[in-house]
Amino acid sequence: MVFSAEGDLWTVPIAGGLARRLTTHLEEESFPSISPDGKTVLFSANYEGLTEVYTIPINGGLTHRWTYESDAYIAITWTRTSDIVYATWAYIKNTDDQLIKINRHSKIKFLYL
Repeated sequence: MVFSAEGDLWTVPIAGGLARRLTTHLEEESFPSISPDGKTVLFSANYEGLTEVYTIPINGGLTHRWTYESDAYIAITWTRTSDIVYATWAYIKNTDDQLIKINRHSKIKFLYL
């Protein structure tokens, strides 16, 4: 299980036990979601100003930034094929968020319906 507390991401076995800090950045990480294969965590963070979408290996390591736009992005979930789904207001001008899917292999973005 992965959860957000004290501005960082933490992991803990489903059976219980001690939580282990996954991130230690000074900025806040939130909205964690574990990939279907259990190897990667999707999350949002505001490392460089606006909230962007990142991934990190479930056992820790380097983060990978997936969005480089001009608006806030909120990590939502994974598809069954391990594509990333996030919410944004960058592509529309009303108050409704729009879901976007990123194919992790080709890095192509699609409107997610």
